[in-house]
Amino acid sequence: MEISATQLAAGSQMYSVTYSVTATGEADVTSVEYTDASGDAISLSDVSLPWELTFIASGGATVALTAEGTVDGKLLIEYTASDSAGSNRSSNRSCTR
Repeated sequence: MEISATQLAAGSQMYSVTYSVTATGEADVTSVEYTDASGDAISLSDVSLPWELTFIASGGATVALTAEGTVDGKLLIEYTASDSAGSNRSSNRSCTR
């Protein structure tokens, strides 16, 4: 799971934000929740992987991504990553079984 934000142009207050969720092995991602460009919380169920979303956000906007995964129907992982769109860095979370 990763959040990355890249400044669109030098001096710009706008950033290209990308959320991505991937998995290896037998895990299923049962839900993905994220904050969109308007700051609204969006929930998705039974997400097909790999999953990715890119949008434009203003600097300082809060970006957040949560993913839950299961193996054999049992909750195995729940990760949350959050940051500011203006941070110009990547936030990464990973898990191995």
